[in-house]
Amino acid sequence: MEVLWLSFGTDVLISFSLWNILNHSFLFFQENHTKCLLTCPPSCKNQKTIFYWDAENAPIPYEMERDDLLKMFRSSLIRFGYNGVFEIKVFVGGYRQNHRNSRMSLQDKETMEKHGIPLFYAESEEDDAADFALLRVLKQDDRHSNYKNNVVIIGGDHRHVKHLQFCQDRHKRNVMLLYTQALKRSLENVLKKQLSLRDFLELPAPSKEDKQQYDRAKRIASGQMDPYRDGQRAKKWRKEQRRKARNAEELQALGINEYVVLNEEKLVKENPKKNKNTKANKGFNEEKKHKMEENEEEGEL
Repeated sequence: MEVLWLSFGTDVLISFSLWNILNHSFLFFQENHTKCLLTCPPSCKNQKTIFYWDAENAPIPYEMERDDLLKMFRSSLIRFGYNGVFEIKVFVGGYRQNHRNSRMSLQDKETMEKHGIPLFYAESEEDDAADFALLRVLKQDDRHSNYKNNVVIIGGDHRHVKHLQFCQDRHKRNVMLLYTQALKRSLENVLKKQLSLRDFLELPAPSKEDKQQYDRAKRIASGQMDPYRDGQRAKKWRKEQRRKARNAEELQALGINEYVVLNEEKLVKENPKKNKNTKANKGFNEEKKHKMEENEEEGEL
């Protein structure tokens, strides 16, 4: 039986039966994707497919099973007729030596390293540093490659449009886009093959917890949240909560209960107008009324 070797990243090799690949692809096209624009043309079926993943604009969806990351990409490519080897290159901001400056979560970094997927650091703290790093590597691969590789961008940034159009028109490369956020019109007008990453991997509908985690990952990717700083803040808060819980247990064991005493007189004197409905002000008004009544009675006498 003829066997096809598939390359995952740098170190991982998995063999598939060529008969199973062709049979699975044929059944899939016959049922669902006979007219899908992402279907591989006959001239590109045996070519290498390279994924350029912009992790800043397109964080990993939390509905995706991390342990089955490469299997999901491989099976999705097979569904659309791409039976050649493939490679994934992930681009993140910050520096390799200092993980605090990177906008990619530590969980996703560990996932990539576990599967042998190379991470390309921008070596800069600028907001668009990962975009320029991706564009630089994309140009180098396009210039030095003697093969017409299939080019897949996972992201949705407008900086790659010009070079993607050059790859598509002049070099006749098969260019695709997988996006996780709203697709920009600049890419929409250039690329003929577009699909959301969720549809490409056939991910199920996310739960409420998955949406919250994905929103957090998106804030990290957009620079609105610092994963290291927020992680340290959360760690400090949890430590403080554990300390308070221990103190409460010790006091409860001794039979001592703590009460918070509100200085009502001070509250009234500082801002009596804004606290008319408070108990302190009610007591103050009743006392003033009682004194006025006593003065009136003394005046009558």
